[in-house]
Amino acid sequence: LYIAYVLFIGRIKPEMLPALPREELARPPLSEGLKTFVPFVFLILAVLGVIFFGIAAPTEAAAMGALGSIVVAAINRNLSFNNLYQAAITTLRVSSMILYVAMGAALFTTVFYRTRADQVMVKFLMGFGLSGYMLLAAVLFLVFVLGMFIDWVGILMIVTPIFVPILVAEGLNPLWVGMLIMVMLQTSFLTPPFAVTLFYIKGVAPKSVTLGDIYRGALPFVALQVIVLILCIFIPNIVTWLPSILK
Repeated sequence: LYIAYVLFIGRIKPEMLPALPREELARPPLSEGLKTFVPFVFLILAVLGVIFFGIAAPTEAAAMGALGSIVVAAINRNLSFNNLYQAAITTLRVSSMILYVAMGAALFTTVFYRTRADQVMVKFLMGFGLSGYMLLAAVLFLVFVLGMFIDWVGILMIVTPIFVPILVAEGLNPLWVGMLIMVMLQTSFLTPPFAVTLFYIKGVAPKSVTLGDIYRGALPFVALQVIVLILCIFIPNIVTWLPSILK
């Protein structure tokens, strides 16, 4: 849907997608293409391959990815102490941020359960007599609203342990429910004011592009995410078909 939207905009507003210079359209030599493609495939196999074939769990697979990156950097003669230092510092900053959010969410969830607020919320929702699908709609709407203000890690740690067991108890497929929540969480990266992706774009965009321009430009993609969510709701096989084949 993203690709279709970009192609559609390119047709009706070609000035928004200016053509590349001819020199950039020139086909690179095959050796140059392989030099870029092979390391990319190698890293994918190093991470996802060891998980898929049951060799390692995700945590160990992440370590394999780090080792694979070091190998690729060494082959390309880019391995240096400074590069390793910068990579370690960046990893430390990102990991610390995620762990800080996870810690806050864990504290919130602990107090939430300790005060039995989860039972109050469950009884409150059940008091409306909502069916499983109506309850699912309420949970997805809650995730959408929270995505405007809370990081996705916090949303998962707060919403998932409270509502998913209820939805599963209503007879809904847990894999399907989990994926619907994940698709809805994708909108949290695009919905202001707390939209990580939009701030990333602002960081690399020209100074003439304002944050308001980026907000307005993200709205069609939020709508596309909602369309994807609706498709996954009404056509569950989009979610369940591939895992059933792998199983």
